[in-house]
Amino acid sequence: MESEKGDDNPKIIYVNKQKFSVKADSLNAKQILELAGLDDEYDLFLVHGQKAEKLETEPLVIKNDMYFNAIIKSAIYG
Repeated sequence: MESEKGDDNPKIIYVNKQKFSVKADSLNAKQILELAGLDDEYDLFLVHGQKAEKLETEPLVIKNDMYFNAIIKSAIYG
């Protein structure tokens, strides 16, 4: 998945421990879920050490080695 404003150096992100390479400078939760082959039945969380932040609709600046957890909405997480 690429954005129109991506740079030439792909960044590596992880969704549920799966590695993905992205060229986009920013993505929102829906785009990251789509990249991982998941749909809107999932919530996406950005992992910060032992804490996780639920992502909503606003774009997130993508940096190398970001970790995300995609959890089905009916599950309790946190």
